[in-house]
Amino acid sequence: MSLYSFLAHGFFAFRTIPSRQPLAARLRGSRAAHHLYCLRSGRSREMKMQIKSQPDLQFLINQGTQWLDSYLRQFEEGKEKLSNNMLGIYEGASSHARAKNSLEWARIAVRAAELYALEESGKHREYALQKVMKFRAAFIAKMGSRSGDSVLDKEIVVCWVTEGIRLSIDEVKDMSARFKNRHLSPNEPFPLDEIRELHRIRARIGVARTLMDCGELANGSWLDEWINMETLHEIP
Repeated sequence: MSLYSFLAHGFFAFRTIPSRQPLAARLRGSRAAHHLYCLRSGRSREMKMQIKSQPDLQFLINQGTQWLDSYLRQFEEGKEKLSNNMLGIYEGASSHARAKNSLEWARIAVRAAELYALEESGKHREYALQKVMKFRAAFIAKMGSRSGDSVLDKEIVVCWVTEGIRLSIDEVKDMSARFKNRHLSPNEPFPLDEIRELHRIRARIGVARTLMDCGELANGSWLDEWINMETLHEIP
């Protein structure tokens, strides 16, 4: 047999070697199905190692809303410990929701953000809720409010706004005016906790303004004075 014939024979023999992969693994099919299989079979450590990087986050988003619905439910029902992917899923799903004007994607985004708010014993709660309430308000402005809808119910947003304002309007006016004029007392640093509180309140009033601008909050409500407080909105 010539060298050429030997090499050609060896090449095709190699190509026809049967797969040694177990039948059960082949039947599980796609990588997406494998992720859910890992969750349901208790192999969460392997799965979490696979989905830490940004490319894997994109992979999760690429599976679509139906797959993500099942994926998120594992965490919502307490069957799996929270992963560190929820912020990334929120960002990807909210991007799809805006681009496609899709309530399906918006609902995935909201659920991911609410799970992110629970990560690390609530360490990210304020940041997560600010993002998701702003997102909800933007969708309500596009589609109108719908009672009972996880994305479009304006009462969810209004409750978050009102419950998060813990100071009187006079206290906030005084605090924001002092912050604006802080350069007059350079030797007295402005308290960091007061800056944080002003930012918290400003974020909520900004979301309320979105609802008012689209007609979902009536003019003349108690929020009017807050929305029109110029010193609050001048805070960087």
